[in-house]
Amino acid sequence: MISPSGEDLWVLSPHCKDDLAADKQAFTSFCRYLNTKDETEHTIICLQIENDPCSIGSDRDFNSEGQAIFDSEVPTIYKSHEEGIGRMNDIWQKIGSKNSGTGFELFS
Repeated sequence: MISPSGEDLWVLSPHCKDDLAADKQAFTSFCRYLNTKDETEHTIICLQIENDPCSIGSDRDFNSEGQAIFDSEVPTIYKSHEEGIGRMNDIWQKIGSKNSGTGFELFS
């Protein structure tokens, strides 16, 4: 990752395609392993997936890809407020209920 001042951080970037590929490979291998170990009894009913990128040293990645994503339009799926309930909806209402813009524009 890159800090706001441009310093290289020792934390992997969430935008790193090689890291994503390695995570996918590790997770699918783990699932195959579980499947072979639980083949007869079928005791595993779900998996809780957690992937904390651990952004130590910065609140986000300021590399060029991270900045481009930050500066882009928020995808429609994240702007859906049809339910009208919840913390994000409350924040959205409080700041003016904007329907288009970047994350910074929508939630600041």
